[in-house]
Order: sequence, then structure tokens, then C-alpha cells
Amino acid sequence: MAKALYRTYRPRNFDEVLGQDAVVNVLKNQIKTGKISHAYLFEGERGSGKTTCAKIFAKAVNCLNPKDGSPCNTCENCKSIDEETTLDFVEMDGASNRRIDDIRELRDKVIYPPSKLKYKVYIIDEAHMITREAFNALLKIMEEPPSHLIFILCTTEADKIPSTILSRVQKFNFKRIEHKYILKEIERILNDLDITMDIESKNLIIKNAHGAMRDALSILDKIISTGKNEYTISEIDKLLGTVDFENIYKLYRSINEFNSKEALENLFYLRNLNKSDNEILEQLLIFYRDILIYSNTKNSKFLENYDTESYVKEECKLTDFLRLEYNVKIISDFLSKIEKSDNPKILSELCILKLINYKIENDFENRIERIENYLFNNKSLYENNLPEDKEILKRKNNIEKNKEELKNSNNLNLGKTNLYKEEKKDKEIPTNKILTEENIKEILLKSAGPIVAECVDKNIHILENEVNFSINRDNEFVFEILNEKKESIKNEIFNFTGKEYNIKVKFEEKKEEIENSSKEIEKTSLDKLKDIFGEDIKLK
Repeated sequence: MAKALYRTYRPRNFDEVLGQDAVVNVLKNQIKTGKISHAYLFEGERGSGKTTCAKIFAKAVNCLNPKDGSPCNTCENCKSIDEETTLDFVEMDGASNRRIDDIRELRDKVIYPPSKLKYKVYIIDEAHMITREAFNALLKIMEEPPSHLIFILCTTEADKIPSTILSRVQKFNFKRIEHKYILKEIERILNDLDITMDIESKNLIIKNAHGAMRDALSILDKIISTGKNEYTISEIDKLLGTVDFENIYKLYRSINEFNSKEALENLFYLRNLNKSDNEILEQLLIFYRDILIYSNTKNSKFLENYDTESYVKEECKLTDFLRLEYNVKIISDFLSKIEKSDNPKILSELCILKLINYKIENDFENRIERIENYLFNNKSLYENNLPEDKEILKRKNNIEKNKEELKNSNNLNLGKTNLYKEEKKDKEIPTNKILTEENIKEILLKSAGPIVAECVDKNIHILENEVNFSINRDNEFVFEILNEKKESIKNEIFNFTGKEYNIKVKFEEKKEEIENSSKEIEKTSLDKLKDIFGEDIKLK
């Protein structure tokens, strides 16, 4: 059986580790100075070198002849770790040994000193898969470990590690490996295997690796397994089933130009080339992302696809930032839906159409235009002839009834003023700040809508819109209204006068209350007349 490239060319010392200089330098210095911790956490993306560095570190702390902080790889201890012939070095999978019983068994073994090596080293890969109960069982031994024991936990999801464990380890973050380091390793392997490959092909492999060295070497392994000595970009594109950028750019332009017919045709063409909908949208998203990043940073080193740099720079001059942000969000949302869907084709088509409909959904002028069209097409909104429901008709009938009662009243006939006849929306509030009776009428019209009022002396009684308003003789203004009208009237008067007046809440006067009030006024007047002319006086 052939050995995989990522295993054949796995680094054997710290100098061969690419793209993780910050981590490597600290680990080498610990080996040189002898200041070694009992527990480490290596966290980062897949294929970034976590397990590789853990094995190199395990060899280095046990090496009989370390060189500049790296293992010599020739001594007995180094060879026993490489060949996995020693029981003092254990590499275990956290996903397979995640139960509390597995950790208890491990805890019982680690207390014994090493048989051959200086340190017992336990590497736990995918450590985030261990259960919380198992971590609790491991906690005591990690808190007070024996001097011969070193734990190295490797994980892609450090946030799932309990904080009690995190506080007892030295944490090292492994970043994605940069393009130049993966390219360097690919070229080294191709030279070693005497295989020729153009730079576009190498870049395509790196792009599909997404910053993971192991993924890049696995892709390279797949390509060279065909047995050829020379490869071109077209051959590798077919082998990998990747989407070429020219077709993605055509799709992008048709979307940008709001051409739904051409956009769907480009999508169908890519499908005919056996490209998956998921990959089509992913490549489109990468291009949008590069434009978005470059438009903000003006730095091409942050681009995910270096081959598209010239296109990215050109599109930055033409693309609207808000639309760019909208498109990135829409594609991301649909990609997550496609992964869970049994019919990704419909979702990808809907995604393309939604990107094209951006102008309809988000353009400000277009929104106004749609609102205006709707309103003008529904003339009833302007002509006040909307269908009236029962509640509106009931309210209007009550208003008319109240108006008739006021006209027929003998006690409320002084200085009648009707504010209901016409609402003067365009009339501005007077510029003077004196709150007169006329000003009150204007303010009420503006804040509470059409109302019916009767002015008696200096008192205004509002009989409609559930508002009661009075001005007393001492110019101390008291407003008695329902809650729904309270704030609007209060704000209008404050805007006009610059002063705040006391406003109290009161329930709407019922017809009976108005009649009782009228009778009370009549009774009071009769009593006064009797005091003057005697008990025999009668009213006609």
C-alpha cells in the first residue's frame, strides 16, 4: 500500500514546519531552557500542523541529542517514538476515547514513571470530543500531575474545552498556512518526484486547500496518482471538478447587470460541466468576498484567490458597497440552506434571482416609486372613500347626534364654535407664543384630528375624539383627555409655547353625564333665582 504524501513528507523537526513560526519559536526555546510545562493545548484549523508539532515536541523533550531545540531523529528515543515502539509515548483519539471510563483508565496509567524515556507524553487529538464528565475525571491529574507526565491536547474547537481545563494548560494558536508556504512545499515534493506542473495548477490546488497543508498534499496525491509526469490547468480542473473563474465572472457580471435570463443560462451552463450548485455559489461568494475585502483594505495580500486580483480591483470601482454586502449575506444564507436541502437546484436558482432582485427590494428610489405606484393605483386612499366599517359609521352617527344635542341645549349656547367642519392641514400654527382660544383650536386640529367643540365663556368642551379640554379663567391650563390623545396634544402645546402643562386622564363623558351636567346647571340657576325672587318663581 502506498503511503500518503502528507505522511511521507510530514515534518520531522521544527525547522521543517512551515507557516507557524510564532508557535515553533516558543516550543524550541522551552526545549533549550528546560522550562517545560505539564500540559499544552494546540488549537487551530485542520491541517495546520497541530499533531505534527505535538509529535516533534514529544521527541524533543525525550531526545538524547537535541539540536537547537529540535529532536535529532537519530537517537534511540527519537526512533522509538517515530516507530511507535515505546509505551511512554501515546497518541490517542479523543473521539474514540471520550467516555469517563476511558479517562479513568488513562488516569490510572499515567501515574507510573516512564520505562525508557525521560517523560511520558500523551497526545489527545480532537480533545473537544471528550465528554464533560470525562474532563472532570482528567482535571485532578492535570492540576497536580507527576513530574514525568506531559499532556498535549489538540483541537479545532477550543471553545468546547471546559474553562477548568483551559486554565491549566499553555495554549498555542495555529493559524491557517499562507499561500507561499504551501506553494513552497508543493514545489519541493514535485521536484523530488520529478513532476512538472504549471503555476496556475499549483495555485488551483492551494485555493482548494483553504490554508490546510494536509488538504493540499491530499489533493496533490490524488492528481499524481494518474501516473503522468506533466500536468496543465485544464487537466487539473477536470480532475478536481472545480469551477473555472471565467465562467464564474460571467455569472457575476450578469447578476451585477440585473440580467436574470443570462444569469440563469450561465448557471445552467456550469451545471452541464458537472459543477455542483454548492461549489458554484462558493466560488461566487469567494469573488464577492475578495471585492468586499479589497474595497476596504486596498491590500491584495488578503485576497483568497490571487489570480483574480485584476478583476477585483476593477470591480471595486464599479460595485456599490451596500449591494456587495447584501449579496455576500444572501449567498452565505443560501449555502447553509443548500447543505441541508434535498433539492439544491431550486435553492441555487432562487439565490441567483434574489441577487438580481436587489434593486427591486433594496434600492431607496425604487421603494419610493413602488409606494407611489401603489397609492396612486388605489385612489380611494386620496379621495377619502375607503370602505367604512361598522365602528366608523357608529362613531360618525354619535358625532352627528352630539352636534344636534348641543344645538338644542338652552344652557350651552354662548359663543358656539364648530371645529369639525374643515380640517386645515396646511395652516401653520401661529408664530406668537401666547396660548389663546384660537391657538388651542389650531393645536387640537393638528394633534387630535377633526373635533366638535362648544365654547362657553372661556371654557372649551370637546365632545368628539374622546378628548376633554378646558381653559380656566386664571390661564392655568388643565387638559383632561384619554391616554391615546394625551402625548400628541401635550407635544404640540409644548412645541408652540415651550412650556409643559398638566395633563390628566379622564374617561369619555357619556350622554347621560352630559344630560346630568345640563340639569345640574339648570338646577343651580333656578336656586339662585329663588334666592332673589322667592320660592314661587317658575321657569317657562
